[in-house]
Amino acid sequence: MALALYGALLGASHAVRSCSDPNAHDAGSFVLVEDPKLGPSPVRVAYVDLGPRDAETLFLVHG
Repeated sequence: MALALYGALLGASHAVRSCSDPNAHDAGSFVLVEDPKLGPSPVRVAYVDLGPRDAETLFLVHG
């Protein structure tokens, strides 16, 4: 289950990064993402910046 959720989040990461919400790139901010991989309803996603040395950004789903 956790692996499937992680895979769905990877698919949604582009939607979060391209979100027009001006707070989408602020650490600790929340954005709504509509992605069929995450379900029929928009999902609230937290943006967590891991720092400039990390190649990836972590997205945590808050239902």
